[in-house]
Amino acid sequence: MRDLRPLLPLFARHAAWLWGGGLLALLTLASSIALLALSGWFITAAGLAGLSAAVAVSFDIFSPGAGVRFFAMSRTGGRYAERLATHEATFRVLAEVRGWLFARLIPLSPLQLGSLRGGDLLSRLTGDVDALDGLYLRVLIPLAVAASGAALTVGLLWAFVDGTVALAVGGLLAVGVVAVPLLAVRRGVRAGAAVTREQAELRATLLDALAGVAELRAFGADGRQRTVIALRDHALRDAQRRVSRLNGLTGASTLFLSGLAAWSALLFGGLLVEAGRLDGPLMALGVLAALAAFEAVAPVAGATHALGRLLAAAGRITFLAEQAPLVGAPAAPGTPPPPDAPLVFESVSFRYREGGPEVLTGIDLTLAPGRRIALIGESGAGKSTLAALVLRRLDPTGGRVSLGGADLRTLNPAVVQSRIAWLSQRGHVFADTLRANLLMAAPDAGDDRLWHALDQAGLADTVRRLPDGLDTWAGEGGMRLSGGQVRRLLLARVLLQDAPFVLLDEPTEGLDAATADRVMDRVLTVTEGKGLLLITHQTFGLDRMDMVARLEDGRISMTNINNLQQFA
Repeated sequence: MRDLRPLLPLFARHAAWLWGGGLLALLTLASSIALLALSGWFITAAGLAGLSAAVAVSFDIFSPGAGVRFFAMSRTGGRYAERLATHEATFRVLAEVRGWLFARLIPLSPLQLGSLRGGDLLSRLTGDVDALDGLYLRVLIPLAVAASGAALTVGLLWAFVDGTVALAVGGLLAVGVVAVPLLAVRRGVRAGAAVTREQAELRATLLDALAGVAELRAFGADGRQRTVIALRDHALRDAQRRVSRLNGLTGASTLFLSGLAAWSALLFGGLLVEAGRLDGPLMALGVLAALAAFEAVAPVAGATHALGRLLAAAGRITFLAEQAPLVGAPAAPGTPPPPDAPLVFESVSFRYREGGPEVLTGIDLTLAPGRRIALIGESGAGKSTLAALVLRRLDPTGGRVSLGGADLRTLNPAVVQSRIAWLSQRGHVFADTLRANLLMAAPDAGDDRLWHALDQAGLADTVRRLPDGLDTWAGEGGMRLSGGQVRRLLLARVLLQDAPFVLLDEPTEGLDAATADRVMDRVLTVTEGKGLLLITHQTFGLDRMDMVARLEDGRISMTNINNLQQFA
């Protein structure tokens, strides 16, 4: 239950809808019990009245008939209104939870989110949040309605039938509302949690397979992946089968109790009729009221596995939400430096965990507007880590990174990141048009500016030949574009940003030599006057750099461009 505590305030924000839905559910149940009980009394009383002409003449059929019609209409209308209110409440709460969770994820660094598979992260944002509807719709509402319905039925039987019948039926209702769920809750919670866990694993496995289907087929590993998916599917069906068996057992128990309650009401009511202490129509009222009450009890047993599912989902959500960001905003952010302030590394070192090896050691580097630095080195040398420090996705474990003399840790991360236009190795193209993907960098940009950025990135001619031009659909992850076209689209998005510093991580990856040379020539032209940090394995444009730095074993060495040959 601890995992639910952070989520309860989000539910409380929509208390009016939650309480409204609950009250409508209780009114609907009261109408249902009253309808069945009154109908039983009316039919029985009318039948007995027909045995005597004198009684038949004086028997009032209009008042109970009006009551039957009223409760039938209120039951139907109440059910409709209850469905609207409870589902509106649920959708509002789920929207609140999604916004809250996404806001908690935004400050987390890619390093933290990178510990989760992409499919698993998506599963937590979608499937696990959706599972929380069970707390209101499948746990709280059924329990509240069942308990209230049981109390209402016992009161009705006590007032209109007899205390003995009320106690007999009330005892069986208590078993159905309390004892049966408690007996099933341990297995039910475990089984429901297993369903949530296996659904998440299957969803993540499927999403990962779809994302890498081209590579899987290229390397002949698609058959092995299908086997993994089949095993996950089998595990999910086993978990669902356990839940179904438990539901069947608890459902059968509730049905047995329902029949036993009706039999008890009939037995004790019959004895009272025989003793002259109760008339026949009221006995029928008691029997049918007992049956109606158990209609509300039936969903309670199913709440046990729903509880397991939502507790497991809440745990997975809370795990994400409670992660402390590696990089936090200062309590009192300092004044942002001027746009021409230099970015300086001062004896910077970094390690990913305490006691672990240093990835960067004693880095001294100054990047000022108008200065161009190329950073080269083998894969794993720490180039991407250094880029993360520039963007303040990470904080150094030694030394400091400053902007205009102010330590980045004293500035708002959003301010720092707004100063840097960044092209990462794994930039994402969204499932939208080319225009929409470009406008992410400059929402107010007109078509002329978009075409200019595409021209600078070497993609304008290709887009002009497309039937829909800028309105061409890019597809999920840019799947409708080639690898080189995706790279140039991302580069155009970076060039649209008005930032004093530009950080390019392998900007010519996936491009042929001639295209890469043209693109780099345009990039260096358009970034004239900006601070440029180029991370690359290529030699394109290095002759136009002010400095080339080699990163090796966590240390950096620099040379004048005239001494570039040693880095080739």
